[in-house]
Amino acid sequence: MYVDLDYNEIQSIENLINNRINELRIGIDGDAENEDEFKEIIRSYKDLLKKVENLKKKQRESNNLQKDINEIQYNEKLKIKINELVWEKLNGIENSNKTFAEVLPQGFENILKVYIYNNRDKISKAIKRLMESDKVKNKLKEEITKFISGANPMIGKFINGENVCNKIITRFSNYFDNDENMMAVIMNIDNAIDNFKNKRVTDFLMYVPYEGKKSLCDFMSNIILDFIKNKEIYEVMCTRNKNY
Repeated sequence: MYVDLDYNEIQSIENLINNRINELRIGIDGDAENEDEFKEIIRSYKDLLKKVENLKKKQRESNNLQKDINEIQYNEKLKIKINELVWEKLNGIENSNKTFAEVLPQGFENILKVYIYNNRDKISKAIKRLMESDKVKNKLKEEITKFISGANPMIGKFINGENVCNKIITRFSNYFDNDENMMAVIMNIDNAIDNFKNKRVTDFLMYVPYEGKKSLCDFMSNIILDFIKNKEIYEVMCTRNKNY
């Protein structure tokens, strides 16, 4: 069983072991018969003491590591600097002729396709939820009513726009419940990804307003900060820096 101890608790254990070693050393005097046994016990305690010292060292390193991570978390200058670098990188990409395939990591589109395929049921449910939402229903009903009234006012008296709307939504839901239909949707999404990756990034960003770009920049900066704040990641980064 593993017990998580803080630095003070480890220090207390170390003090107890040292006290016990001193007691055994005193006990050796005048007891020649058990001297070898006492020495063996002392050696065992010293081995245990080394383990405690190593544990203390690891605890100190862990505390220092957590302190560094906390400083990163609340370091406003670092946050601003990362944000500036991301913004600079984003502007550089926007002013270049690079495509999404050149900017994004190799194989990114395949990862995205696999993710979409594995989550096709969730995508289907999300589409149906959207179609069944009050906002979409009301808008669809409004457009159907306008169309019927504009086509022939007499027909509008006999056709209920809400009933037509409900039937359309039901048909949509049934369509996305069919596995073959959903696979066709996934294939179309895959084709869209293939086409999109060959588009220039600037052709996309030119239509994104400043606030949208700023939000994207903030989002990416926060991801980088969260990545750095991860204890395991930060520890690896520190280890690699020491090796250079």
